[in-house]
Amino acid sequence: MQSKLPVIRLDDSSEDAVLTTDVIASMSTALAALCPDDIVAVATQIECGLRERRKILLLGNGGSCATASHLATDLRLMASEAGLPASIEPLNDNACLLTAMANDYGFARSGAALIEATASEGDILVIFSCSARSPNLLHAAQTAARLGVVTLLIGSILAPADFPARSTILVQSKRYAVIETTHLAITHLISGLVRQRFGVQTTRCAIHFPQDSQRAGD
Repeated sequence: MQSKLPVIRLDDSSEDAVLTTDVIASMSTALAALCPDDIVAVATQIECGLRERRKILLLGNGGSCATASHLATDLRLMASEAGLPASIEPLNDNACLLTAMANDYGFARSGAALIEATASEGDILVIFSCSARSPNLLHAAQTAARLGVVTLLIGSILAPADFPARSTILVQSKRYAVIETTHLAITHLISGLVRQRFGVQTTRCAIHFPQDSQRAGD
């Protein structure tokens, strides 16, 4: 006999309900505080990199690593649908290379080693990070600057003011759950904008802009 899962009902005044409501409110506030110009600037840098056949490299730690891979996947699909030759590489996804670099140079220097091994002047490096203070990401950004690689930071107000990035999108929160959730929304905004720039209109697009609906006759 199949057991039934218990139905859990929370009183609106319970500790769990209050915490959940607070986090949802914080997420809404963070999304509303995003600067559209910053998002457009990052999307434009990525668009230009793709048009100039530059590599688009992505990097992050932990949950930010997964978000970087998510954006890379969306951009790869867009490039494929547009018939666009593109080199889009989430550096963390190459476990063999990443662990080799970490083993040889130490994890703090692994990001820098990855950039030295894969990037050239004019390429684009997109870094996702809640704090932007992890040594491997800082060293990666510093190495990118030295090599003439354009660094784009998708971070938060926890990021140091002198982080070496050409463009930044900073979530106005210090709560990691809020920052990471907002970062995921930002990836869809970026991929939606880039898709629009390349005229790619498919159901894969997470966000349909007004221009897309008009073209489709909606």
